[in-house]
Amino acid sequence: MAQGRDRRVRHVAGRMGRRAQQPGSAQPARSWVRKPATWVVAVLATALSTILVGTLTSLPSQLFDTRSLGDSVRAGDDIGVTAEAINDDQFFTMAMPMGWDLPADDTTRSHVDSQTAAALVAQERVSGGYSTPYLRLRIVLEGRRNQPIQVTDLVPTNIHMGPPINGTLVAISAEGGHQNQQVVFDLANPVGSAQDATLGDSPGPYFKNKTVSLADKEQVILTAQFNSRPGTATDFDLTLQYTLGGSQKTLTFNDHGQPFHVTSPSCSGASDGSFDYRQVYSMEDISSGYRLSKLSDPRHFTVALLQCQ
Repeated sequence: MAQGRDRRVRHVAGRMGRRAQQPGSAQPARSWVRKPATWVVAVLATALSTILVGTLTSLPSQLFDTRSLGDSVRAGDDIGVTAEAINDDQFFTMAMPMGWDLPADDTTRSHVDSQTAAALVAQERVSGGYSTPYLRLRIVLEGRRNQPIQVTDLVPTNIHMGPPINGTLVAISAEGGHQNQQVVFDLANPVGSAQDATLGDSPGPYFKNKTVSLADKEQVILTAQFNSRPGTATDFDLTLQYTLGGSQKTLTFNDHGQPFHVTSPSCSGASDGSFDYRQVYSMEDISSGYRLSKLSDPRHFTVALLQCQ
């Protein structure tokens, strides 16, 4: 009897154990339900985080002009300027102050070409030489601000005039020279503006017809020619006028701390159209090319682009 009861107890216990496992069979279903909910929460959290970070990141630019703030602490000039006298038209004529003479060992005394002429002109400029009768400059402008810069004008300033340079004239010019200037200044007009040379015989204000804007580190190159005032030597600086962040600003520059120089021919004023120089060096045709020679008569000679009337 006791053994029968034991078997019935074990049988009932086995059935109860199987029933106790049945609720456990639903466990995977509830886990499967919880997983999508976890994914949805994670996706929403990521989206909200992205929105929040984007909003906080863009908020300063909405409240403040970050480019303007950056420029306010940026050192140096708004515009970097490099100005170099050039002879790209192969016209190298210069007038020197009194007391200057062509060195005896200068290579141009025996041979003149574009290379030796350029080297001589560099020496003459250091010695105070004046371009005659015009000066050509290559001006490189570089933006150095986060905000865009708009150049509105370029004008000669700090102008000083005197009699034309009448010491020594060194006249060198080549056949077939070219001119590709963009901007022309007539120094005979004290209030004249930069003229657009690309318009031919009827030039107009250059900065009215052309847009010159500078982004950060962007460069613009201008080729400018300054025609002398008759009977005058002129020293001058140049001033850029531009806008930055809605404000009108200026920047004045010159030739490495010295003014730019240009002079008209020195004329005697006589009715014969003669010149007035102490001495004149001019190109002489020889069998091997050209050389510079001192003229016997520094008042009567013919040089390209130089006239006295």
